[in-house]
Amino acid sequence: ADARRLREGTAEAQAVTVIGGGFIGLEVAATMALAGKTVTVVEAADRLLGRAVSPRVAGFMRSYHEGLGIRVLTGTGIGEIEGTDGRVNAVVTETGEHIASDAVLVGIGALPDTALAEAAGLTCDNGIHVDASCRTSAADIYAIGDCVSFPHKASGRRLRLESVQNATDQARTAAKAMTGHHAEFDAVAWFWSDQGDRKLQMAGLAFDVDREVVTGDEAGGAFAVFLFSGARLVAVETVNRPGEHMLARRMLAAGFSPTEEEIAAGPAAMKAALERFTAAG
Repeated sequence: ADARRLREGTAEAQAVTVIGGGFIGLEVAATMALAGKTVTVVEAADRLLGRAVSPRVAGFMRSYHEGLGIRVLTGTGIGEIEGTDGRVNAVVTETGEHIASDAVLVGIGALPDTALAEAAGLTCDNGIHVDASCRTSAADIYAIGDCVSFPHKASGRRLRLESVQNATDQARTAAKAMTGHHAEFDAVAWFWSDQGDRKLQMAGLAFDVDREVVTGDEAGGAFAVFLFSGARLVAVETVNRPGEHMLARRMLAAGFSPTEEEIAAGPAAMKAALERFTAAG
């Protein structure tokens, strides 16, 4: 329903302002710009995609959007949205700048709706609190998806993920647990975002990153960023490199961290190293 309303609401719009520089905001911004509309993105944080990708990939995506003619304002808050007769005509920043707008998309994230769980007496902490089997604080109640906080084995911390794949992976874990089988959620987190002709894919979660290795052609718009915490590979971000994304998911699932030399040698070398690592047990 939201998507249909968005399509109807922007069909005749010429000046679109997007509040929020996350995945949803940037996907819409690129679509609107490619449709010939004047687009402004306003983000309160100091960079785009602040919770989602590394600074390198965020900077690349900003340049890409600006290349589409999109005006990007970071570190900028919203003062108010002005309009008449139920229709918007301007977005006013906290500094008083008026941005002419005849359509506004607000994509600033979401909070988990835990009201029902709280009313039922379930423990909630940044979502419904579940264990590694997706079991809540009530033994016979399970919860999955965007609304749950769970122990993330790879990072050693409790977190909540808003992702289609995370929800379907947790569904498999919960189903096994509910039918009496031992099951602990340990799937590799992965995400994607199509923005114009740039396919951004991420595998793993970039916690405590202190080193990165870049492959491919960043200037040409097809590259990969391998993110390490010490010697351990924790995440891989790719732009228009789907093969390396799939390989990254396999490496992370196996707990394999390639060397810089193996990364530089290319996917075939990394795949061979992964196979040797797996064969060695």
